[in-house]
Amino acid sequence: LAPGAVAARNCGGGVTVTGAVDCGKAKRIVKEFIRTRKANIQGYKCSGRSSGGRLSVVNCRLQERLIHWKA
Repeated sequence: LAPGAVAARNCGGGVTVTGAVDCGKAKRIVKEFIRTRKANIQGYKCSGRSSGGRLSVVNCRLQERLIHWKA
């Protein structure tokens, strides 16, 4: 890890987080993005990548906090 870097924490269900993010909140944000495809959820800026018409990757960021989901 680089100096000052924070290791990613596995929250289960394909969700990993870095920074001070509660796993329950991270999972709710990912679930809402998958359902609504809104770019801003609870202050996080989210984006996704789809494959075959279904989302396969979601990334949400708020300052140094990062939420990542992969199907």
